[in-house]
Amino acid sequence: RVEAVLYTEEQWDRLKDYIGQAERRAKQVAEELKAKQDRKICSDKMAEKWENTFVNLRKKRFESRRLRLEREKNRKYERFLNLQTEQKKVKEAVRKECRDRLYEGRDNAKCALSAYKFAETLRERERQIEYNRKARDLELERENEWARKVIEDVKLYNKEVEEMKAKELEKKRELGKQFIEMLRNGEEKRRKDKEAREAEEREDMAFIKKEIREIEENERKEMDRRKRLIRQELIENRQGVDEERKIKKAEEKEETDALTIIANAKLKMENIRKEKEALMKAAAIERRERIAHTVMAAAESKEDQEEEIYQKAKALNEKLALQRIENERNHSLQLRQDRIDYHKEFLRQEETRTIKKNELKKWEMLQRFKAEDINKKLKNLRAERMRKKMLETRNDNLRQAKEEKLRRQEEIDYDIQAMKRAAELWEMDDQEYFNFIAELKKESIEVGRPVFPLDNELCDYKKRTGLLEIPPQHKILKSNVPIGDDEEMKLAPKQKDLVRITYTKMGNTANPMTFEVKRTPITFVRGVHKANGLQDQMKKKGKA
Repeated sequence: RVEAVLYTEEQWDRLKDYIGQAERRAKQVAEELKAKQDRKICSDKMAEKWENTFVNLRKKRFESRRLRLEREKNRKYERFLNLQTEQKKVKEAVRKECRDRLYEGRDNAKCALSAYKFAETLRERERQIEYNRKARDLELERENEWARKVIEDVKLYNKEVEEMKAKELEKKRELGKQFIEMLRNGEEKRRKDKEAREAEEREDMAFIKKEIREIEENERKEMDRRKRLIRQELIENRQGVDEERKIKKAEEKEETDALTIIANAKLKMENIRKEKEALMKAAAIERRERIAHTVMAAAESKEDQEEEIYQKAKALNEKLALQRIENERNHSLQLRQDRIDYHKEFLRQEETRTIKKNELKKWEMLQRFKAEDINKKLKNLRAERMRKKMLETRNDNLRQAKEEKLRRQEEIDYDIQAMKRAAELWEMDDQEYFNFIAELKKESIEVGRPVFPLDNELCDYKKRTGLLEIPPQHKILKSNVPIGDDEEMKLAPKQKDLVRITYTKMGNTANPMTFEVKRTPITFVRGVHKANGLQDQMKKKGKA
């Protein structure tokens, strides 16, 4: 089935115009855009030749900014390269200084520097000697000039001293005349003063004598007065003693009378006390008699009551005794029956215990047989385990022996490598030391420093390291006694070996990086093997 749309010619024209209008508009817009672009291209081409346009000014500004940034970037990069170069130079200088310091810290370098310092000391000493000689000559010249000036000054001083002495002598003469005149005047004055002083002393002595006589007279009077007073006091004291004696006798008499009165009073009081005691005893006896009569009357009435009570108690006790006897008989019968029952129970328990004991013996016997079987099995199992363990131990020992053999072979290889490396290091060390000595000698020659200390140190270094041949010893000084093992003496080389090494193992493993090299001379590699415990193994290999 086909469906179609039918249009009239007029409708078709209108539709065609409507659709063509959009196409025409699009075509028109495209033409306008193309014309606008063409005009813009022409304008840009024309504007490229103009200098003051906004676009050209902006381009120039951007270009100048780009060029400035490139110049700044290039300048920073150049500065970075320069700084990096300077830092490399500084680092290299620091590294060189560190290497020099580390090398200078070694024993050989210290010895070389010591010789260098000694050479510098000798140069400084020569300069000091020359300086001291020149200073001594200059000082001698100054001393001579000073001595000449001193002599002239001494002459001038002596002349001035003579003039001063002449003036002093003239002055002393004038002063002597004045002094003599003063002495004369002073002597006359002292004589007058002495006479006046003697007159005053005489008057004072007369006054003192008068006062002494008055004092002595007063003392004599005072002594007489004291004697009279003492005599009067003695008389008064004697009278007082007599009166005291009389008073004492009267007091003694009064004391005797008082004692007599006290004794009589005591006797009287004793008599009164005895009379009172007798009266009290009589009253007590009478009171006891009255109490006894009263008690006896009460006791007679009480005996009848006690007899009645006794009879009642007796009957009660008899009844209780009969009852107690009956109870004891019943208790004995009960105890007898209990013993019989207990014995029967004991026999029954013994029979049961015997049966259990026999059963337990049977069980223990079975358990013992079973335990013996188990122990036998365990013993066989333990023996089998022990045999397996011994086999494993033997295999482990064989494996460890192989590993130990390989380890020792590796140690031998490591020793040889270490000796080679040590020899290379020593050669490098020797060459570095020779270069160091050569630099020091060159510097010393340039500054005029003596170099024989450095030559001596170089010779000592060669002696220490075995680089110089040791001269043969005189036959008189040689010993016929061998030192060390005979086999080592046979294996040792005749000349001194330049290989020097000490191999130190770090732990139980052989690591080629864990060794320490010391400058200790040895004679043969066999010494290292002996130190590692491999000499016996090498002997066995040689025999095989």
